[in-house]
Amino acid sequence: VQGEGWWTNGGTVAQMNNLFDSSGDFGFFSIAAGNGGGSNFQDPNYLNSVSGIAKASSRYDNVASVGALRATSFEFESGHLNAGGTELASYSNRGKNLTLVAPTNSDSIINSGGGVRSFGGTSCANPNLAGVAALVWSENSNLDGGELREIMIGSAMDLGPGGFDNTTGFGLVNAEGATRRAHALDQNAELASFWTNQEFLA
Repeated sequence: VQGEGWWTNGGTVAQMNNLFDSSGDFGFFSIAAGNGGGSNFQDPNYLNSVSGIAKASSRYDNVASVGALRATSFEFESGHLNAGGTELASYSNRGKNLTLVAPTNSDSIINSGGGVRSFGGTSCANPNLAGVAALVWSENSNLDGGELREIMIGSAMDLGPGGFDNTTGFGLVNAEGATRRAHALDQNAELASFWTNQEFLA
């Protein structure tokens, strides 16, 4: 979900907050941080805060606000095209309530004929992170929404100064690292808990 509309079109702030509050055991919400620095969705506070409903990430541990990380260069490795450098997209909202960043400008199929175009914005980063969350949860369905977010935060690739920063939050979501952590906790939570998310060996 993303944007202010979830609080104003067919629902209320109280209803959305009740949904977040009542679904922690079985629900996780990935919410786009906003494109406030762009030309279409201008937000004078985009350098200091995520927008709209994404602010719920500060109140609920089963909610993550997601910024857009763009590639600045590309390189081939083992026949695969990977990002050679990255930066937070200039339009992406950020601030002390940004949780994680995920890739933007992903190739997307646009019709039944297989046409492809680039899909961008935090509207792209958001489902990319949600997809990782679904993968991690499929590995360990015993996790609640807050534990799922904690695993993704703890296994994220740090992109700025050590730990949290206002530009990239806790870092770039790491599908492999988060899935391995979820698997280790599912196999032997007591043993896996001897390590923090950043230090796990399994």
